[in-house]
Amino acid sequence: MSIIEIKKKLLTKHSTFRLREKREERGSVHPFLPRTKKITEKIEKYQEWMGVNPHKIRIIDLKNRWGSCSDNGNLNFHWKCAMAPLDVLTYIVVHELAHLKHKRHSQPFWNEVDKVLPNYQNQIEWLKQNGASLDI
Repeated sequence: MSIIEIKKKLLTKHSTFRLREKREERGSVHPFLPRTKKITEKIEKYQEWMGVNPHKIRIIDLKNRWGSCSDNGNLNFHWKCAMAPLDVLTYIVVHELAHLKHKRHSQPFWNEVDKVLPNYQNQIEWLKQNGASLDI
């Protein structure tokens, strides 16, 4: 099965990530699937630390964003976040969790991010320089 075929099975526009094939049938898990678990693990860790509680969490194809936060507290993450280095993934998660406290990219928002990740500018720079190359 080609990478393009795998992506088509894994992703559908604006739908939750699902592995379409059963584990038993494949014999092993696609390498992408365990990485998505890292996203939820980071969320669990930092939501408690930041004192926030997202309503729903989805891993989808967001096209031109790494993540988003809806007005009702749903967090969406681009599936490519799972391919980022862990410190960059941490920044993306903390950024979206901070939106649960501050909707806009205001000074209080960036202060919230800075409290958790004082070096967050390094991760922003990494995403600018390397983010387009993330893929399975």
